[in-house]
Amino acid sequence: FVTGGDTGLYRVELAWARILEFFALLRRRLDAPGWKDAHARMGEVRRYLAERLDRRVTLAELADRAGMNVSALVRRYSAVFGCSPLAWHRRARIEEAKRQLERGSSASETATRTGFKTLQHFSMVFRKATGFPPTRWKRQTHPTPWPSPLS
Repeated sequence: FVTGGDTGLYRVELAWARILEFFALLRRRLDAPGWKDAHARMGEVRRYLAERLDRRVTLAELADRAGMNVSALVRRYSAVFGCSPLAWHRRARIEEAKRQLERGSSASETATRTGFKTLQHFSMVFRKATGFPPTRWKRQTHPTPWPSPLS
């Protein structure tokens, strides 16, 4: 226990001790039997998600596919990829929607092709992810040519 004016130094040492403790725990978990197998299963889950950008996927469906419960799936997927499986899937669907809009698809076609049940829900999710509604995104990335003044 520190007395006197060195409490700042004590706090730094305590912080470093906690950081080292965290990394030791992480190392034990990574070296635990089954972690590499779980890591491979998370790769399979991601491939499964990538093949299903045209529809919604449930955590129960993914957990069943990975052979673990929903909590374990979310925890392991987040540890491996840095976000939940549904967050990754939503982002991937939005990226696919951007590509479709850039190719000239309408917002309603794109919503259907990326698995959103309604155009309103698609527009809300798209705007939250990009800062723009789909129609504005399409105009900015795929502008309609102006008619020639000479024609």
